[in-house]
Amino acid sequence: MRRAARRRRLARPRHRRLRGHRLVDERAALRGLPLRPDGGLLAGAGLRREGRGGRRPVPRRAAVQHRLLLPRPSRAAGPADAVRRHGRRDGGGRAVHAGREVRRPGHGRLHGQRQPRHRRGDVGRGARAHVRRDGRARSGLRLVVTPRGWAWLAGSTVPAALLAVVVVWPQGLGLAGVYGPAQLVALRGLTVVAGGCAVVGVAVLALLIRRARWPLAAVAGVVAVATVFSAGVLWSRGVWTDRVEPAASSASGEGEVRVLAFNTLYDGAGPSVVADLVTAYGADVVVLPETSAATTSRAAELAGGAFQVFHHQVDAGITSATGLLVASSLGTYGEPQPDPSGGLGSFTVRPVAGGDGPPITAVHAWPPTGDAMARWRDDTVWAVRRCKGGEGAIVAGDFNATLDHPALRSPEPCADAAAERDAAAVGTWPAGWPWWAGAPIDHVLADARAWEVVSFSVLGAAGGSDHRPVLAVLRPAG
Repeated sequence: MRRAARRRRLARPRHRRLRGHRLVDERAALRGLPLRPDGGLLAGAGLRREGRGGRRPVPRRAAVQHRLLLPRPSRAAGPADAVRRHGRRDGGGRAVHAGREVRRPGHGRLHGQRQPRHRRGDVGRGARAHVRRDGRARSGLRLVVTPRGWAWLAGSTVPAALLAVVVVWPQGLGLAGVYGPAQLVALRGLTVVAGGCAVVGVAVLALLIRRARWPLAAVAGVVAVATVFSAGVLWSRGVWTDRVEPAASSASGEGEVRVLAFNTLYDGAGPSVVADLVTAYGADVVVLPETSAATTSRAAELAGGAFQVFHHQVDAGITSATGLLVASSLGTYGEPQPDPSGGLGSFTVRPVAGGDGPPITAVHAWPPTGDAMARWRDDTVWAVRRCKGGEGAIVAGDFNATLDHPALRSPEPCADAAAERDAAAVGTWPAGWPWWAGAPIDHVLADARAWEVVSFSVLGAAGGSDHRPVLAVLRPAG
């Protein structure tokens, strides 16, 4: 009898245990219960239990759920196969039998399987955990970008890159002389500060807007690269000016020429301010855009009178009036030769026959406004040609242009005094702005074959002008 009972017990399907109970015959338990297409029980379907020894029946519990694990790859027969065939308990006390598990809601994830985590909102919903064919999730999160995600990235990054090039290096696209980019590139210091603020703002948005995180992060990266590039351009051009001692306390070298350029803003500085600058720094050549003939003459008188006075005015407006003082020590000069295009009073003076002084050009170019872009380009090109075409020429004044603009990018064989002394990034206009925020539009050019730049300085704001005076000290080359 005992042997027969034992044989009957061994012939039964293997039972699974859960928290001190055993399931009744699995096939019988599943008979008549609602199943999912994958073979698992629907949520809420319960299994009848028996107490230990089968003496006391236990009501069905709707909290027990049957679920199939994903298939595992076939491996060589071994202890693990025996465990899968005959069932086992994991460390948490859950019963696992033949690749299946019975668990209650709220229990942890399936034993031996990492649950993939799906993160929405990344790159157009294109980021998801990668699951292998055997049903196991790979470790970590693998970024998979959908075509929609690539389109979103390209649609945000490419326009940002083009805009960055237009702002920080428009000459690369041939736009440095076009209205808009010409004004932006002149204020390079401001664009650096604005770019830094934009990087911070876009980065914050990327953290807050999860769906657009990666496109915004790409835009922030583009803006950061452009900002660093623009800051590098400023640094390479130089942000420090030479300290020029007053003429009374400095010994001028033989043949040195001191050139002072100062836009007085409609005579706003006044003759006394101009005379004080001339006397204090011992200027030999003084270029005064937007200065009337009376103010020019009076400034020469207050400075000692040892100057030849030249003046040219195109029309009744004082904006088109430009004055020039040339020290008598440089010799006698002839009558002014105006800019053929008219301009704002630019002209050239040359020494008379037998004189050995340098040709001098006083410059006041049109500002690059919407209706005057062509005039601005013509005026700046004419001024640079005055330097290239005259042996030993000196050209100074208000160019309304920086080294980024077409006319001043390659002035050879002339040299920009500020660039030679690593001070070409110091702003001269507006005078009320910090030096790093202003535009360096006042220049002194000299024929590098005849002159060597000793120093270049951007002086402090003087009088009521919106320009800072600039002073260059030149000496004969060789």
